[in-house]
Amino acid sequence: MGYLHQAIGINARYHRHQKAWQTHIDNSQKFILNAADNCERKRKVVLMGAAALHDLPVRALAEQFDEVILVDLFHLWSTRWLAFTTPNIKLEVCDLTASLADTSAGSTDNSIPGAYLDDDDVDLVVSANIASQLPLIPIEWLKQTSKIDADQSYRFGQKIINAHFEYLGQFSATVCLICDLERMTTDQTGSELSRISALFDLPAPEHQASWTWDIAPLGEINKKQATSHIVIASVMSQNSDI
Repeated sequence: MGYLHQAIGINARYHRHQKAWQTHIDNSQKFILNAADNCERKRKVVLMGAAALHDLPVRALAEQFDEVILVDLFHLWSTRWLAFTTPNIKLEVCDLTASLADTSAGSTDNSIPGAYLDDDDVDLVVSANIASQLPLIPIEWLKQTSKIDADQSYRFGQKIINAHFEYLGQFSATVCLICDLERMTTDQTGSELSRISALFDLPAPEHQASWTWDIAPLGEINKKQATSHIVIASVMSQNSDI
């Protein structure tokens, strides 16, 4: 469907704009580590959206937790090497929509994921900058193969994101969510041109922090426009004695 191409493209963009991305990366890692610090037990952490690891403090978490599980559909070479050289870091391939088999067959049906819910050793779950991204490639696939219209795309996007939030809400572990809330376009003077919901107009989860991610500075997509994401960070549940 294009997931590997997307992962490589995001990694390349990071290397082109590392300075512009640094605030987002620092904020993401700091928020995750703070959630980890408040965990009562530190047996296993599941990190969802772990293709390239830029926004995940994996080494620090590996020092705190007995086991670190890196979950994504693909893992880039740098991620594979880190797991190879760090005994308590494991790679796992998982469809976090639990729906790609149906999507590939042209269906807009979706399921609530269940991976890791039955693992009582999981003390921290992190969904890192993937919630708003989960429907995007499936929607493009369905547009091309099943000719779904804008309304169907919109409703499908809502279903996939809502299913992810419901999934996270079923964990008894500490759950940390970092995700895009809005996508904003600005011109060369910094004036706002447009702002749209990254969550297909679903209400934002309650959150404790928010910041701007300069994901595509001037010249990345358009010489006259820049794209930023408004990011929110939430501890959705806290399994802690603090």
